[in-house]
Amino acid sequence: MLVWSNERVIQWIQSIGLKEFANNLIESGVHGSLIALDESFDNNSLAMALQIPTANIQVFVCLIVRLSACRFTIYNDPYSQAMLLLLLLLFIGNSR
Repeated sequence: MLVWSNERVIQWIQSIGLKEFANNLIESGVHGSLIALDESFDNNSLAMALQIPTANIQVFVCLIVRLSACRFTIYNDPYSQAMLLLLLLLFIGNSR
């Protein structure tokens, strides 16, 4: 993720099932190192850049789970691991 270009981030967004929002990142300046290294660029920042409606909780949760999984893979970050587990538990609980 650290070396992903804007185009590669768009491809990733498409690959996780958020195709309808992916083109909102064209020429946005969002790239992999921004997502991975800039502490001020959080889940909400990416959701805003993608123009995901705040009422669309399912899409937002999908984004957070996938982004947390990427960050955990890169950094073995306990916060991302905890966030990922919490969201998965909430998602499973709500799907019953």
